[in-house]
Amino acid sequence: MQLRNAKQHLRPNTPLNVGLGFSIKNTFLDLGYSWGLGNTLENRDIIRSKTVDFQLHAYGKRYILDLYFQQYRGFYIAADRIEMYPDMSVRQYGAEYSYVFNGNRFSTKAAFAQGEKQLRSAGSVIGGINFYLTRIGSPPDLLVGNERLVNNIQLGTNAGYGYSYVIDAHWLLSGALTGGVNFGNLVEKFGRGDIEVSFNTFARIAIGYNRENWGVSLFFLNNMHHYSSFGRNALNLSSSVFRIVGVKRFDVRRRRQAMTAGRPLRNRRTIPYI
Repeated sequence: MQLRNAKQHLRPNTPLNVGLGFSIKNTFLDLGYSWGLGNTLENRDIIRSKTVDFQLHAYGKRYILDLYFQQYRGFYIAADRIEMYPDMSVRQYGAEYSYVFNGNRFSTKAAFAQGEKQLRSAGSVIGGINFYLTRIGSPPDLLVGNERLVNNIQLGTNAGYGYSYVIDAHWLLSGALTGGVNFGNLVEKFGRGDIEVSFNTFARIAIGYNRENWGVSLFFLNNMHHYSSFGRNALNLSSSVFRIVGVKRFDVRRRRQAMTAGRPLRNRRTIPYI
């Protein structure tokens, strides 16, 4: 997670994480936790960032669901000299639901979860809604005006496009990019009907290699929000995930034959693995 305005670029000094990640069918669950186990800066005494990062990403035939709970405490600015803000904190709750209009041809399960196999290149328009509640605690006049603690609420809609390119029988390159318009403000102003417009982007890129009963893929996700309602400063908040995924499939032939019986493969864009 990173924060940026016109003057400062703040990062957490991310320690070694104790993490747990697993998938159930086409749903990925990531939970990362750290409490000063190590530091990325050369001087280990500079700062100890503490983080809790929970993310759930589910891919269905016609939808994508993303849920977030992220809590970061301890940031720094690396310019001519390192400036430390050990008490600065960010807490974010978020949810995004996206509808895949061409789910019969563009498989999000094949692109991002390896739950199906994409037979021919295809794409789809994607559109949905999102909700975010963000709480930032910072020294006065650093990021958010004169307030030490602010709460921002955002409701919005997004639209974009996803595409999978079938390189050959085993390789698949996929990507999806959506952009949205959010309506929100600081919670107290939002309650009075004082609403401002902000923007967000959500990008996913994946490349996968698949055999009949196993597969591996590289997956990158970036979620960025541009807020115009934090005091007098516009603020960007972004978070990224990089994942290496390996899967092992069981009873693939029997299940695939049962699910594709009576349906010629030449008329299908995907084959379900499970």
